[in-house]
Amino acid sequence: VRAALTKLKKEALVESVPHKGWWVARLTLADVEEIFEARTLVQGYCTFRLAESITPAQVEELRQCIRETEAALAGGNRSDATDTLGEFDAYISSFLPNDHLRSFLKNLRERLRLIGAVSRQIPDRVEKSIAEHRRILQALEGRDAPQARQLMQEHIGSVRQDFVTAMKLMEWASSEI
Repeated sequence: VRAALTKLKKEALVESVPHKGWWVARLTLADVEEIFEARTLVQGYCTFRLAESITPAQVEELRQCIRETEAALAGGNRSDATDTLGEFDAYISSFLPNDHLRSFLKNLRERLRLIGAVSRQIPDRVEKSIAEHRRILQALEGRDAPQARQLMQEHIGSVRQDFVTAMKLMEWASSEI
């Protein structure tokens, strides 16, 4: 257990507080902004690269991910819908033959997952992401690499804007209590 906690500490996912124990690390607004900036650059690049070599099977996997998100949402399960939204982005990096990029993006997604419950509460965020994913998939399927990168960067920017707004509202609400 200690080795696992030490590894999580190195990844900035937990903090060790002397004489108190281990705590889940809190992300500041500045942390979130930096994570989204890095994710925008790297995920945009990955999407660009994938557009150059995407296979019909990969297109179908992404399409299926969108269908699963829509089914979860239609069934009233925003939690599952939010999870499958994240899988779409993970699939894109998993299709590339670059272990370092996959690992880097996975680490960024894990850090954001610490406060992922926030995105479930953002009105229309899931619906916006589905529409954005459809446009990204269309560009990927058409092998339009510049358009795919731009759409991915716009999608991440849209998520970031909603996320930061929600964090600020939560911070304001908690300071008012």
